[in-house]
Amino acid sequence: MKDLKLVGDFGFETNPDSTSTNPPVYILGGLIYSVSENLDIGLGVKGGLTKPETDIAVRGGISYRF
Repeated sequence: MKDLKLVGDFGFETNPDSTSTNPPVYILGGLIYSVSENLDIGLGVKGGLTKPETDIAVRGGISYRF
């Protein structure tokens, strides 16, 4: 399936709580399906690896290139 891609991301963000020294760290994995040359649909799951990050979240999106 050439139009389907497996994607992943790992990262951290600045903690909005300035008194905390523990940054929000996450891992994200998902799939992107290219409907056409200019249109992609994506669905993924984001998991928190540290306490400040949300434990689990489902993410989705649509990208249109012009």
